[in-house]
Amino acid sequence: MFIGVLEDGSGTLRYINAGHHPPYVLRGNGGVEWLSSTGLPIGLYSGHGYQEARVTVAPGDLLFFYTDGLVETENERGEMFDRPRLERFLVAAHTDGVDAVLERIEREVRQFRGNAEPLDDATLMAMRL
Repeated sequence: MFIGVLEDGSGTLRYINAGHHPPYVLRGNGGVEWLSSTGLPIGLYSGHGYQEARVTVAPGDLLFFYTDGLVETENERGEMFDRPRLERFLVAAHTDGVDAVLERIEREVRQFRGNAEPLDDATLMAMRL
């Protein structure tokens, strides 16, 4: 689970990431950062808290969220789509509109998977600041 609050005017995104795959911040200049986990998945162990993290974002940055089904998609040879591959496509698409980024990633994953059956669902979400 990922919960974030974007503070109006300051460009500060406060968040906790409870064991979710790290969302990405695509900077307007083409840089890529990921928002690391700040705690264990919810319900895994009782009594563990979560640390709040902060990142500064700017107009033109893109936040990209995804579920494990995206990076764990396997092709016919059993290879995973994986995070480094996702990062390459995100960097290449960093100036595209939100719809174009999502469509490009979905197209690349389908091409990569080929005729292999998907083993998990995949959800993608993006927002341009």
